[in-house]
Amino acid sequence: HEGDTNRCARHATTPEEKLSRLYDYCRSGLKRISDTTLQEREELKPSKSPTETLNRGMGNGRDAKILFAALGTAAGFDARFAYLSDRSKVSFNPNTFPNTYFLDISHVGVRL
Repeated sequence: HEGDTNRCARHATTPEEKLSRLYDYCRSGLKRISDTTLQEREELKPSKSPTETLNRGMGNGRDAKILFAALGTAAGFDARFAYLSDRSKVSFNPNTFPNTYFLDISHVGVRL
């Protein structure tokens, strides 16, 4: 599977296009664990690293986001996890928000 990611981004001509191809691979190139049968899910152990997710060719949504951040970093981008609030749950005000309980860290930010 590692060759798939190299192929998908190799011919990109702009940084935006390279990121877009890596993102598309992480969204559609990986088999979602939720798409597997219950028996297959019970037999799977959680991925320990982005490399393991890439080699398996499958993972959950969190695995895909971690893989995207790792691939972006490997491609030379500054990719980081971002703390964001879900406005459907609570309105975020950094001056009055004492803890991170309501923040969702399942987002990746990439500096172009």
